[in-house]
Amino acid sequence: MQTLLSSNDNTVLLSKKMFRSLVLLAMVGFAMIWAIDFYSAIIIRFDAVSYPICIVSLGVIFLLSYKISLNVLQHLGYFIIAGYLISSSIVHHELLPHQELSSAVQWLALNYVMAYLFFSRQRAVLLTIIVFVITMVGHFWVLSRYDSLDETFGMILNMAVAHIIYIILLWGIVSIREKAVYTNTLEQQVQLDPLTQLLNRRGFEKKITHFSQLKQSVSYALLILDVDHFKQINDTYGHLVGDQVLIGLSQKLREELRHNDIIARWGGEEFAVIIFYHSVGQVLKLAQRLRLSVEQMQIDNIAQITVSIGVGFSHEVSHIEQLFELVDTRLYNAKKAGRNCIIS
Repeated sequence: MQTLLSSNDNTVLLSKKMFRSLVLLAMVGFAMIWAIDFYSAIIIRFDAVSYPICIVSLGVIFLLSYKISLNVLQHLGYFIIAGYLISSSIVHHELLPHQELSSAVQWLALNYVMAYLFFSRQRAVLLTIIVFVITMVGHFWVLSRYDSLDETFGMILNMAVAHIIYIILLWGIVSIREKAVYTNTLEQQVQLDPLTQLLNRRGFEKKITHFSQLKQSVSYALLILDVDHFKQINDTYGHLVGDQVLIGLSQKLREELRHNDIIARWGGEEFAVIIFYHSVGQVLKLAQRLRLSVEQMQIDNIAQITVSIGVGFSHEVSHIEQLFELVDTRLYNAKKAGRNCIIS
């Protein structure tokens, strides 16, 4: 997965591009709040000093991301922002005693969001526990200096319940997404051929189950390619070379076909392809290009690799099952005709 990478300590790293985008977003956010507080004349001395320090620190992290790995930078960026948010809220309550929970408290939940965004679930859980404890203890200390113990407990419990709900919801969302990603990945692996990374027979059949309904509006062709004398290749050069032939053929198919065409390893040395087309001539021209392209493949010391191809068209039959039977017969005829040819 390109966006998320796992390190040895189970820390999840964002891609550098996404990490830089988030750092820039944080810098812009600090700058905007700084400007709003300044022009509204509600900025306190702590924030007047802290905002530029945070912006400069994040700018340094942004530049360092071009030079070093993100593992350390993610932690550093998190601790800068989380440290500021917690300390700012505590300072607001220190300077403005006897008030209800300060508006600075509303930003504290961002600490938990960042933990689950930057790190693996295991690391995020640990960080949220640490941040939660520090937040509650720090606010209890500052509030208890000006309010009664009952009032302090009431406000802290109110804050704790809200924060616990944030954490549980985030944990639930992450768990659901991880399960969905795992399920999708597992399903994809079941439908892929491990050697060629093309669809296997099961995946191919699942892709084309709805084609019968599309027959009236979409024209498609089915090609089945069979590597000629493949058993002889395995017997002469070994199965590892035979595998290289199959991998090479799969690469040729990817190169020659369009992204919306469907390619699969149908079984053994056979490959099946669904091509969406505008004319029969277009399909036959492509099939011929595929045959010639395979002829030019150079794998090990094999003199020449060739394929026989059977071709059928959706307009020739009523159901796709009939199309497979038709193409299979034509492939058999191509083998009988001397191989390295196309029958349509």
